[in-house]
Amino acid sequence: MKTKKTIALALASLMLLSAFSTGMAYAAPAAAETNKTRKASAEKKARWKTQSEALEWMYKNKKDEELMALYDPSDGLVMFYEGMFKLKTYKEFTKKQAQYKGPAIPEPGGLPDGYRFKFGTVYSQYPRYMVSKEYQQIQQQLKAEAAEKGERYYFKKLDWDKSNRSELTYEKDKNYLKIIAEYMEELPEGVTLLPEKGVTREKLEIGGTEAAYVTYTDKKKGADRLEWNSGDGTVKFRITSFGSGSVSKEEMIAVAETIIAAKAKK
Repeated sequence: MKTKKTIALALASLMLLSAFSTGMAYAAPAAAETNKTRKASAEKKARWKTQSEALEWMYKNKKDEELMALYDPSDGLVMFYEGMFKLKTYKEFTKKQAQYKGPAIPEPGGLPDGYRFKFGTVYSQYPRYMVSKEYQQIQQQLKAEAAEKGERYYFKKLDWDKSNRSELTYEKDKNYLKIIAEYMEELPEGVTLLPEKGVTREKLEIGGTEAAYVTYTDKKKGADRLEWNSGDGTVKFRITSFGSGSVSKEEMIAVAETIIAAKAKK
């Protein structure tokens, strides 16, 4: 009898051990399944699974004045979609440009016949170089927020109170003349800008200022432009045109002369 009890207890112990062993054996797959479920849940939660879906949403919902940053998980990079104010008069333009400390553009003279003010634009400043400290801070912030919220492609609206580019646009019968002023940013250490390819540069002097008239070998790649730097070297100016009736080099020079002269007076 005692032997039967001993055998029964031994069998019970083996069965209990077997149960424990089985439970332990399936513990890892259960944990893996949980992680898989969480991942699947995060994927379902993400609003956009492709970059094109994210951009489609942005183009439909972004307001002109909003500066947006998009974190792309495929390469870990951040793309910026600048904010802008489009102003209906030159007076409104100068007021907004001063408010956001953007580069000033004196009201030009010498415009080709028939060209009238269309609008002025003040653009947001944002980090342009991936090696800059500001860019890397935004990159890390967006990466962390995307992971926390279970997003793949992640948009964030950024505050801005400074401009680094201003533009004036003039029109005649759907032909446009554009004057652009942009602050010349100091390049981060180790960054070198490569010379532009596929262009010829004709050196000029306008009102004592060195300038260049740039033309593209392949006209499909860009419109001809006239460019020069401000006397103190802080602002790059460009004049270009587009439309069926492009403005000539001589007409661009006539406009540039008035801007350079106005800047010299100040």
